[in-house]
Amino acid sequence: MTSQSAVETSSRRRVALLTNEIGVIAFGGVATWCENVVNMFEASEEVELVLVFSPFAADSHPDFKHVWRSERFQSEHKGMRFLRTLTEISICECFSGVDVCLNSTWDESATIESLRECVPAMKIVTVCHSLIAMEELTNGGPTTSDNLCELLAEVEGAAAGHAAPTEARGYGSGFGFGGAATQLHVFALSDFVVLISKSELEAYEAFGYQKACARYGVINNPYAPKYDDAIQAAEAFFEARRQHPHHSLESYAEDERWRIALYKQVQEVVARDYRSCNPGFLGRHVERKRPETALYATQKAMHQGWWEDEASISVFNMGMDRSWASYQYWHVLQRKFGKLSQQIDFSTQECDKSYFWSNIGVLGITGVYEPFGYTVCEALDRLVPVIVQDLGGPQEITEHVKDHVISYHVHWNGLE
Repeated sequence: MTSQSAVETSSRRRVALLTNEIGVIAFGGVATWCENVVNMFEASEEVELVLVFSPFAADSHPDFKHVWRSERFQSEHKGMRFLRTLTEISICECFSGVDVCLNSTWDESATIESLRECVPAMKIVTVCHSLIAMEELTNGGPTTSDNLCELLAEVEGAAAGHAAPTEARGYGSGFGFGGAATQLHVFALSDFVVLISKSELEAYEAFGYQKACARYGVINNPYAPKYDDAIQAAEAFFEARRQHPHHSLESYAEDERWRIALYKQVQEVVARDYRSCNPGFLGRHVERKRPETALYATQKAMHQGWWEDEASISVFNMGMDRSWASYQYWHVLQRKFGKLSQQIDFSTQECDKSYFWSNIGVLGITGVYEPFGYTVCEALDRLVPVIVQDLGGPQEITEHVKDHVISYHVHWNGLE
C-alpha cells in the first residue's frame, strides 16, 4: 500500500535549477536570482526544486576553483548535486526524475547539448539574465574613453535591428563576440526562453533571436522586501556594522545615538543617514555599468562648489574583483582621486555590505545597459535615494516609484 506522503511527493513536479553562479563562487545578479528562486520554492507543495551546480566556470577562476571542492562548501550545500562531468552517467545521476531543467547558464552550450542527448524527455527553460550581444556592444571602454559616443550609436543601431559591429571589444570579464553565438545556440536548444524585463524582450526580438526558439516571454526577477520589520532591521544593521574591522570606539557612541533615533523614527529603520552626501556604486565593475561615473560627477560638483567641506565627501565603490586584469584601471583611479575614492571588494559578508550601505547617502545606477537591476530594488528597500538612468530594467522598476528616485536621461549621441 502506498503511503499518503509518497503520493504527495510523486505528484510534485521536480525542477532542476542548473547554475554555475552561486554565492561564494560568484557574486551578482545571477547568484542573487538563484538564491531568490530557491527561497521561493522552498515551501512549495507543487514543485520540488533540486539545485544542480556546474563547476566548469568556477574551475577557470583562480580564486574559486578550489572552493566548491572544499568540505565546508559541500557540507553547507548538502542537497546540491554537482555536475562534475558531461558523461551520460553523471548527467543521469544529476537529473534523475527531473521534469524541467531551469537553466541559468548562458555559456555552457556543451552542457545543454548533453542534456538534450541524455535526457530527451526533460524540458529545458533557459533564463536569459543578459543578452551577451548587448554586453559586447556596451562593454567598449570606461566612461572617459573617446569612443563612448560611437559606442552608444552602435547600441542604438543594434536595438533598431542594424548589423552589429564586426570588431570585438574586450573587457574585464573576458568575453568576446563568440559569446553571443554560444548564447544563441543555448536558446536554440531550449524549449522556452525567459527574458527578465520588457527592454530585454525588445532587444531579443531586435537581434532576431525569436527565430532560434519558438517560445519566449517575460518574467521579471523575483525580489522580496527584507526590511519591513523596523526593529529587527535596525538591530541586524548595527550588529553587522560593529563586526566590521573599520568600526571604532567613536562609532559605538554614534551608533547608540542613532539607535535611539531609529526607535523614534520608523522611516529610518535601516539606519539611513540622510545627512550623508556620499555617493555609492554597487555592482560588477565592468564597462557597461560605468562604475566610475560617480567619481567624475562628484569631482565636477566639487569644482562647482557644491560642498563647503569637501574633505568629508567620499565615493564608495563596492563590487570589484582584484583578480581581473581591469582592476589595474581602478588602481590608477585610486592614485588619481586619493581619499575621494573608497574601494570595496565584492563580498557576501553582512558586515561588509552594511559598511557600504551605512556610508552612502545616495546610490548611482549608471550603466548604459542593465537588463534588470537588483541594486535598484535593494536600495529602495533600504530607503536609500537612487539616481538612475532612464533605460532598461531600472526604468521599468522605478516606473511605479517615480517620486522616490532621481532619473536622468542617457544621451545616445552625446555626453552632456
